[in-house]
Amino acid sequence: MGVDDDAALFDLSCTLFVSKTDQTRSITVSFNASLDLFEKKGLIKTTHRFVRLLSQLFLSDQPLYTFSLFLDEEREILRKLNDTHVDYGPIRCAHHHFIKHAQQYPQKLAMVFEDQSITYTETLFYAQQVAFDLVTEYQVCPNDVVVQLMERSIELVIGILAIWMSGATYAPINPHDPIARLMTCMEQTNAKHIIFHSSTSHISVSSYSNIRINDIINDMTERDLIEILSSIPVSPEHISHIVFTSGSTGKPKAVREALSINSVLDFAQFAHDKCQFYNWYGPAECTEAASKYLISGNELKQGHLPIGRPIPNVHIYIVDDYLQHVIPDIQIGDIVIGGMYSCGFTTAGLLNIGVDR
Repeated sequence: MGVDDDAALFDLSCTLFVSKTDQTRSITVSFNASLDLFEKKGLIKTTHRFVRLLSQLFLSDQPLYTFSLFLDEEREILRKLNDTHVDYGPIRCAHHHFIKHAQQYPQKLAMVFEDQSITYTETLFYAQQVAFDLVTEYQVCPNDVVVQLMERSIELVIGILAIWMSGATYAPINPHDPIARLMTCMEQTNAKHIIFHSSTSHISVSSYSNIRINDIINDMTERDLIEILSSIPVSPEHISHIVFTSGSTGKPKAVREALSINSVLDFAQFAHDKCQFYNWYGPAECTEAASKYLISGNELKQGHLPIGRPIPNVHIYIVDDYLQHVIPDIQIGDIVIGGMYSCGFTTAGLLNIGVDR
């Protein structure tokens, strides 16, 4: 099989020659193409795909839908792209890492929000206070679900850490969602407790334990925190958080205002020179992030951005309807993500199945 350099009568033609002897049968294929229209490198790759197709057609008994035009060199590129393994050592809970960081850098700023700031020591102190009350006053136990109904704030982060320290699972709910949507989310998580802060304290949900985080933070009563919190059995095997997909329940979704690219451009004008913008991609079922792409200034104006490369310990494949690899830059397919993925849906009867092959 080869590419004919003779003058082409057509833009592209393919001729098959079949030869047969008593012992063998063979097929010779000749491609004739206009090099004014096609690059020779691309034509050679096309012949390789055709050889692969014929091999699968005549030398195997596999079903037609499993045929693939994916070449060995492309498979090697994909293997290198998905060579993302990183050994982080012994796995610990996220709040354990935060505690260690707070011990190393106690007076460094942990958060800045608008005109507020807080150090690592202060954040840890308040988080432990809230966690203590969750356990002792509200009887929160490991594997319970605690919902946070908060605006973006420093208290939001303190609440997340406190929920993890109590051994519970964190579930965020948008305070701007209609009450019907809020109740649906609460029912799906089987949560019994909702944490509010000053900006959402006017909301009250009956039949649930309503916890005001600002009241706990402002209460300076001395507590025996360490002994109680250190006795809670929290491990990386516990569920860290629950997020909601955009309509998998079949319920109407609340209308939300998307962050437009103009908003990002406006912010970029005032950002520090060392500030970097990333496009992170990942559905809720895959721990919210599966790939990232570093954006240059000019790309922000293009409107469409690549999703980049897989993050550590994540694999990404582009496949067709039959889960066969698509041809790069030619075919369009669906993204399949392997590696890290969620533990499953909380809704009864649904199970999240990870694909990693």
